[in-house]
Amino acid sequence: AVHGWCIGAGVELCAAADFRLASCDARFAMREVKVGIVPDLGGIQRLPYLIGEGWARQMALTGDELDAATAARIGLVTEVYADPQALLDGARALAKRICANPPMVVSAIKRVMADRMDAAVSAGNHAAAVQNGMLMQSEDFAEAMRAFMERREPKFQGR
Repeated sequence: AVHGWCIGAGVELCAAADFRLASCDARFAMREVKVGIVPDLGGIQRLPYLIGEGWARQMALTGDELDAATAARIGLVTEVYADPQALLDGARALAKRICANPPMVVSAIKRVMADRMDAAVSAGNHAAAVQNGMLMQSEDFAEAMRAFMERREPKFQGR
């Protein structure tokens, strides 16, 4: 359940969740590109399955934010609630409906669904780690960190 901001690793963790519910004030953004790194928790492998290749690329390559209504429209979240209490109530009601089913079957369904994603996420995480290892040695990464700390826009040079 997302209330307020869900940024970077938060979006990646959200993408790994079985269900994604949000309050109407939720905002989502993958800001890694703004600080000079590749998202490395599996989000860029999972997001295309959830929201389509185009939206996944747009989020990852721009760092732009999405509001809750847009997140619901594109499939990042399945339900949007009017306020935090309604969100909590909705999440609890969903959990109760799931828990009313046979635990072994629920577990088996989750495993089968996860199996299709595991190889892609593992390979993608390795690729992200390799890229981040190189990127974190770049002048652009150092500039991104300085700009962040100084609360200013970075000036990237492609080095």
